[in-house]
Amino acid sequence: MKKHIILAASLLGIGSLYAQNIDDALRYSQSGIYGNARYTAMSGAFSALGGNLSAINDNPASSAVLLKNNIDFSVLISDNKAKSNFNNTLKNSYYTDLQVANAGINLVYYNWDESSVWNKFTLGANYKLDNAYGLNSVITGVNDFSLSDYFVDVANGIRLELLNLRGNESYADLYSFLGENYGSNAQTAFLGYQGYLINPVDPDNPENTEYVSNISGNAFEQQKSLFERGYQGTFAFNLGTQLIDDLYLGLNLNSHVIDYERKDVFEEIPHAADSNVDYVAFKESLRTYGSGFSAQLGAIYRLENGMRFGLTYSTPKWTRIEEETQQSIETDYFDNGSWYTAKVNPKVLNVFEKYTIRTPGKAGASFAYVFGTDGLISLQYEYTNNANIRFKPRSNSFFATQNDIIKDALQASSNIRIGGEYNIAFASLRGGLHYLQSPYKDSKLMGDTKGFSVGFGFIFENINLDFAYLQSSQETNNLMLPTSSNTYRLDKTQKNFIISLGVDI
Repeated sequence: MKKHIILAASLLGIGSLYAQNIDDALRYSQSGIYGNARYTAMSGAFSALGGNLSAINDNPASSAVLLKNNIDFSVLISDNKAKSNFNNTLKNSYYTDLQVANAGINLVYYNWDESSVWNKFTLGANYKLDNAYGLNSVITGVNDFSLSDYFVDVANGIRLELLNLRGNESYADLYSFLGENYGSNAQTAFLGYQGYLINPVDPDNPENTEYVSNISGNAFEQQKSLFERGYQGTFAFNLGTQLIDDLYLGLNLNSHVIDYERKDVFEEIPHAADSNVDYVAFKESLRTYGSGFSAQLGAIYRLENGMRFGLTYSTPKWTRIEEETQQSIETDYFDNGSWYTAKVNPKVLNVFEKYTIRTPGKAGASFAYVFGTDGLISLQYEYTNNANIRFKPRSNSFFATQNDIIKDALQASSNIRIGGEYNIAFASLRGGLHYLQSPYKDSKLMGDTKGFSVGFGFIFENINLDFAYLQSSQETNNLMLPTSSNTYRLDKTQKNFIISLGVDI
């Protein structure tokens, strides 16, 4: 039977591949370009244009530009490629996923009083995908830092008596006890010790707190398999209005949702023939649920010569996070003249105390030029100070440390999008470019995100049928193991195919 225990966030440390850290903060604060096909085909450069349900999530004034009641439903098919490079060993991995990219409705109410400055107001609700977490990544290569070295780093300082079973105590019993009383470091050390990866320096002393590796050699064949699934989305509840003929204003109250799952399988085979362990597989899984709130203000001003200007501000986003983790280990080891297999799977679900991530507010400006009925071009800029990301409660010493790391490592970043559209009778051709600056001061850790988009659409009286393709790429450098300095490069390329159906009602 699977047990559940609750761990205090302040007890987290290096003992798990998963902990509340800068990676989590960025994962839940950054958004990709997702939405309906017209929006995506122009790389999301819609803040000065409006008139699109997906654009409501960028600029709330977009709803007021719509002339008719409108509904939209869009489906995303993403094809993700991850190319890893660890010590000059290359590996390609692929994953295909299906998600709802956008779904919404906008209702338009006209004011027929010609003496009023209020031409119309709109009420809308729209769901837009912010991130689609779909990734299969396999990293392989030869390392001089063993998985057992990682377990030694974690175990040092933990008393040997805590890692030994007593009487009829099961793996689950002791694993739960350690988590409740000593934290995730002790749990991970327990797995390494019971899995014969590490040995105590003084095995006869229950107060021993120093450990050594049970794996020999200085070359280790390693494979890290990483699987990510899930999504992050925003429900925008919108109020918009048009003042006279030229000014559009809007307000969003946003509800945010996160459902994220990750699994890591780390396998190692030592090259040394005399090693007491010749195979190890360490598995960890993470499940994250989140719900949050934010608000947005937006404006669009239209000139008679076809130029349009947009301004937006998004408040910080407060997201409440729940996390669950599991661990297990399997080893083939040599003892007393024979080979054995150790399988340590406590089947215990670690449930961590809820915590909050506050991601920074955003300010944006945009410009568009509409060539009558022939087409348009649009430019959008957004500024975010990533160094303002914070874990809460700040009174938590672990979170305080992570917040200091964030302030030192992250910087403000710019998000630039350019899009265009050309109309031919009842058809439209579209394209766009997008660029998101790295949130890190050291861009070698995470590079800029760059990409392009294309698409086309058809108008059949009150029905729009649109198609889009968007491609984005980014490079990151990641630690192979938390306590080592050895890194691998991951080149990620995402290809999104979007199909949208919009209806004026």
